[in-house]
Amino acid sequence: MAFVYHKHIPVLYGRFSLILVDQQAGPPIACENHHQSNLNTIPVLEKAREADIPIIHLQEIHRKELVDYGRELDGNETVHNLEGTPEVELFEPLAPINGEWLIQKRRYSGFFGTDLDLLLRELRIDTVILTGQITDVCVHYTAVDAHQYGYVVRVLEDCVAGSSDKAHEATLDAIEYLQHGAVRSSAEVINELERLMRNTEAPITDWRVASQEELLDHRWFVEETRSLPK
Repeated sequence: MAFVYHKHIPVLYGRFSLILVDQQAGPPIACENHHQSNLNTIPVLEKAREADIPIIHLQEIHRKELVDYGRELDGNETVHNLEGTPEVELFEPLAPINGEWLIQKRRYSGFFGTDLDLLLRELRIDTVILTGQITDVCVHYTAVDAHQYGYVVRVLEDCVAGSSDKAHEATLDAIEYLQHGAVRSSAEVINELERLMRNTEAPITDWRVASQEELLDHRWFVEETRSLPK
């Protein structure tokens, strides 16, 4: 991962990935703009797929035995995102398709107790684009951890929803405090992806491996006679 230390980093710096944070059928707590923010994310996801950038879906889900909430129930939240309930299912228009990743989590942050950081580093990602719910909870903690792991963070303000307008705005201010330019609109990111796609001399990403055979051929430890099992 390459580091840049200034306050005017491009909208999409280096290699980038779209991360949809808990864009599920129902929010665990009151979230007035939940559905609209999901709808606003659809064109972002469509453009990310068109641009062929890595796409990662996060899903908060808890075991029916209630053993993995930690201290999440000490505040305003009641039992939520319980496996087998409708609210835990991903919002259908944003559901992952073949070639995208789904990471289930037991805590607010997408990094806590998951392999998200490992996956991003294997993909050599520099910038994470965050959408989802809830601005002041899971989006906030995921953005803060991404910042502390050294990623450039982009939170799309019209594709996230908070527990209240006040909490939403306060959280976006807090994220912007950590990284100038972190809070962006979906239109900005879509326009930047379109601009980069028009630049045919510099593909947006080369993260995909054409085949297992190609991957093996480029590994120094593979003997020339080795072949994949049929």
